[in-house]
Amino acid sequence: MVDWEGHPDLTVVIRSPDGTPLAEGDVDDQGQFHLEWDEAFTGGETLMLALHDADGAVLDQLEIQAPDIDPAERPNPPENVEVSDDGTVVTGEGEAGLVAVVRNPDGQIVGEAQVRGDGTFRVLLDQAFTDGEQLEVRLRDDDTGLESDAVFVDAPTDVDPPDDRPAPPEDLAINDEGTMVTGKGTPGLTAVVRDPQGNIVGNALVNPDGTFEVHLAQPFVEGERLEVRIVNDAGVESLPGIVFAPDLTDEGPDAPIITQADFEGVGGTAEVGTTVHLNDADGHPLLDDQGAPIVASVDASGNWFVPASDFPGGSSVGVEGQATARDAQGRESDPADFAVPSLFAFDNSASAGIQIQPAFETQELDDLEVSNVLFLLGTDSDELEFTVPEGSVGALSFGAQSASLLQVLGNDLHVELQRKDEFGNFVKVGEWDGDPFLLGLDLLGLFGTSGSVAESGLPPGEYKLVLSQSSVLSLLSSASLTDVQLFLVNPDEFDVVGVSPITGNVITDPGDQGRPDIPGHADTSISILTESGIFVVVGPEGRTVQGEYGSLFIDASGNYRYEPNPDAQGIGQTDTFTYKLTHPNGDTAEATLTITIEAEEVPIQPMDTQADGDAVVLAAMEDSSVDEASEGGSEADEESLPEMQALMDEDPGPDTTPMGDEASGSAAGEPAPSGAESDPMTVEYHDEGPPPGTADDMDQNHLSMV
Repeated sequence: MVDWEGHPDLTVVIRSPDGTPLAEGDVDDQGQFHLEWDEAFTGGETLMLALHDADGAVLDQLEIQAPDIDPAERPNPPENVEVSDDGTVVTGEGEAGLVAVVRNPDGQIVGEAQVRGDGTFRVLLDQAFTDGEQLEVRLRDDDTGLESDAVFVDAPTDVDPPDDRPAPPEDLAINDEGTMVTGKGTPGLTAVVRDPQGNIVGNALVNPDGTFEVHLAQPFVEGERLEVRIVNDAGVESLPGIVFAPDLTDEGPDAPIITQADFEGVGGTAEVGTTVHLNDADGHPLLDDQGAPIVASVDASGNWFVPASDFPGGSSVGVEGQATARDAQGRESDPADFAVPSLFAFDNSASAGIQIQPAFETQELDDLEVSNVLFLLGTDSDELEFTVPEGSVGALSFGAQSASLLQVLGNDLHVELQRKDEFGNFVKVGEWDGDPFLLGLDLLGLFGTSGSVAESGLPPGEYKLVLSQSSVLSLLSSASLTDVQLFLVNPDEFDVVGVSPITGNVITDPGDQGRPDIPGHADTSISILTESGIFVVVGPEGRTVQGEYGSLFIDASGNYRYEPNPDAQGIGQTDTFTYKLTHPNGDTAEATLTITIEAEEVPIQPMDTQADGDAVVLAAMEDSSVDEASEGGSEADEESLPEMQALMDEDPGPDTTPMGDEASGSAAGEPAPSGAESDPMTVEYHDEGPPPGTADDMDQNHLSMV
């Protein structure tokens, strides 16, 4: 047999472990069904229950475990079972103290009675069975809930009632004390009352007016089912009438059950139809801020709840009291005690960091230079080759400085990066136009960023950096790329370069539940669980506790600072610390602070020579006299070139600094150009010519190269 709640208008099928259907039934309007089958499963078998729609499709199914019953624990079945001739009583024998249960062919209980001390039982049925119905009789042990195997007995058929059978009693009632049964019957006959076991507990003659009063041998106050019959002088009994004794054992509702008493409020379960009243520890009603008693309604599911906002001051923290349930008749249950703690602590989580940086090295490369002089001599470019080895990614850095040089990039001056392909040919992979990054490569994106080194750098291979000019450099005498460095990074190796501590407050910070701790009192103290496994009160000077992957400092106000160890083994690990709040009244609450240690990739910084922090800085110093001449356009520059060529052909005079490896320093009294990253090298040319500021003012030139 199985009972369950489903959905109305659906069909339920129960199957045995081998898939054989055992029973089928419909779900009623209340969403319930009841199934019975002949074969008993008492060995822990798994049955399958399926819910079908009107088309037979399975909507849901559930495995049901049959009870695993030791046959030796089950009661023995009843013996000598019989049905009375009028089909109203079932009698038999069984173990004293057990309950005889009779069911009709539909499996519904139609009567039950306790087996007497002499081992016999008499069960009065709800109705007379006189059509040969097969009744099922079992013995039940109320202590274990186990039932015996069934014994089946057939009701009589073609019952001809005796001609002198009295009419059954009418208008049966029992007084509130359960001591007297009243009713109506045939005057002069006897009214007989039996208890649930069939014992006669009282009788009386029916008065001439057809009424009777039967005083019972004992009070019946537990809702017992009593049988009343009218008996004539020949001992022929009428069909039974049934009356139920009052149930005086339920003097009020059950006490409510407390399932929640915390900072959110107090709640629990209680009997449906009752209200729950909160009282203080002395039984006096608890009042809200408006002076009204605090009362909660019980919903249809038997739940009730009083939110913290209904308590005095809008807080339930620290409240102690009692809850009682009260029914519609005003009967009140026994009290159920509750106590809300005086303080609450909630777990906290935070993150600290270990700073890592890819391992790297730098290689100094040769400078590159082009000039108008060399261009006129047939040299229009300078280049250098370098290699990014396997297992590394690379980037280039070079320095320079000039606004005028930026104006000729892409026109007269070109910076190009090439890479050797599989055929041994160098192929252009990027060109620099003055932007801090080489176009199309983002190869220097790893400077000052947190991007992936492996994705932003130059892959392994052979490269060539080319500085070239396609015509005379407008506005410039020469241009150079200096401090050229190759930056090599191993993306698979990292160095720990620092840590990122985390600070906070375990009491005031919102915890994992989204709310701060509730200390409950200004003098609540905080303790920390130390490495030795004991709580130590945190004093005014604070306390440091060593974790597995770092150390925690915490003060008496709950402020903390956690610093991870500078060790890569801590990355991805957690350190958990336990603290305890202690209220002045002795209440305590514990919570944890869990620190997760994360990796923080620190951007690789540019080389030290890049004073302004840019990844690529152009460094070529313009000629001030050429700037003045440039106002007339590029034609002025081209007109002055023959004079420069002639000047180069002459022997240098005594006041001239030679151009070449020996040239160094600055002309006397000549200041270094503003914005230069280092003291420039200056080359001076002297010649008699037009005054400064004219188109021929190329006689004196200042060329500075970083």
